[in-house]
Order: sequence, then structure tokens, then C-alpha cells
Amino acid sequence: MLFHYQIRNYYLYDQSADMRSGIDSLSGLVRNQLQKNPLSGDLFIFVNKRKTEHFEKHFNIQIGDLRKMLLQIKERKTNPTKFIDSLKAAVLEKLEEKS
Repeated sequence: MLFHYQIRNYYLYDQSADMRSGIDSLSGLVRNQLQKNPLSGDLFIFVNKRKTEHFEKHFNIQIGDLRKMLLQIKERKTNPTKFIDSLKAAVLEKLEEKS
């Protein structure tokens, strides 16, 4: 069963994260590195090289060089959330396929 709720903000942790660390370590990154509350209702996205490649294939999205992409996003004058919008659409599409 899927629970739908409104996600207020999306945050991308732009450094490699060890996904084996578990939820406590990832929530620590949210609190200490991003200076955010992990229980806020916001969506936090973490990446590592292997998972990024899988994510690109599964959702048909090209992430490429994450640091370069983040610099480009910061420089955008219009539609700075284009990538996140396409990512959200792809995730929602996959969720609809499974329901």
C-alpha cells in the first residue's frame, strides 16, 4: 500500500554517501551536513556511483557528473528544478506502474 503525502522540499546530498551505513548515518548527514531535520517531511536524495548507475538505468534519467550538474543548476536563471521535476515525474510513473 502506498501512502501519498505532500513533499515540501527536495534536497540532494551532492557527495558520495555509503548506503550500507543505514538510516541513522544518513539522518546524521541530513542533520550535520545539510543542516536540516530528517523528520521534516522533506525528501533527501543520496547517491553513490553504483546506485547512481542503477538509478539512471531504472528511471531512464542521465545524471552523469553530479558535481558538474549541480554547478549548472546553480547557474540556471530559469527552471532551476528541471532535473528534480523530471526525477519526480519518473518516480511517480514507476509508483503508478506498481499499483
